[in-house]
Amino acid sequence: MPSEEIDHVMNPFFRVDGMLARSHERSGLGLALVKSMFDMHNAKINISSECNKGTTVRIEFSVQRSVPAIKMPNKSR
Repeated sequence: MPSEEIDHVMNPFFRVDGMLARSHERSGLGLALVKSMFDMHNAKINISSECNKGTTVRIEFSVQRSVPAIKMPNKSR
């Protein structure tokens, strides 16, 4: 996707023009829904893209949202 469109891809109903030939239409709501879920968890979303090479999406959760691992008891028989 063109880098100038990165700021808009999380907007409802936005679709990047000229993306690979589509076999069916899309609504443009998927990433907006994802963003709203991550916003509820105060996660940071960073998107970088290079045309015809690929797109990277990085999501970071704060430490406050982390849950410590629980050691399960060993139930050997």
